[in-house]
Amino acid sequence: MVNDYSDIPKDPQFEALTKDLGKPSLEQPYTVSWDTLAAIDMARYLDSVGAKQRVSFDVTRDLSPMVLEQANVITLGTHQTLQPLHDYLQAMNFTLSQSELRVTNAHPAKGEQTSYEIIRKSRDREVRPSIISILPGRAPGLKVLLMQSRDTGALVALISSSAGSNSIEEMWRKNGSPKYFEMVTYTEVENNRALRTWPVAMHVFTAQAPANSM
Repeated sequence: MVNDYSDIPKDPQFEALTKDLGKPSLEQPYTVSWDTLAAIDMARYLDSVGAKQRVSFDVTRDLSPMVLEQANVITLGTHQTLQPLHDYLQAMNFTLSQSELRVTNAHPAKGEQTSYEIIRKSRDREVRPSIISILPGRAPGLKVLLMQSRDTGALVALISSSAGSNSIEEMWRKNGSPKYFEMVTYTEVENNRALRTWPVAMHVFTAQAPANSM
């Protein structure tokens, strides 16, 4: 699978197509529609809590690595679109697979599952796994809020609603109120419309901020 312009030479079939059709050009402004809508919802929420003047938006792949040393960062996307934060993803216990089919639990605690799979309830309804993490930035006091999901809007709704934030806080307290953590969530979806989202597992994140992400 080619998800980055620079990866074209790594795929023989794609590379062969360029010989017949010509080399493709890079289109920078592209964003995933669901992530764009989730960013709008996040902006509305931050406006409502008085943070409007302290928020700016950018495309993850265009950001300078210096941003992790200068500001708190909120980033959202899928396994593929979050590759600029690859070193953070590699340091985490929970991993969202390609195509967002499952979350793998590298070191399950007692009673935890080794993976959290999509649960098919009917032809139109399923439950999908995602990840929310609070990770260290690269300067004292800075943090990275990382939301990995096919349904990033559902994660924004979870953290911005009273019921959702209370469910996160309850699990956070049960796990010792860690400064940094990673959490698996489930979202029940019907006809691609999110119905509800809830946390199912949490691990403390103890690694240092990676030096090479972005």
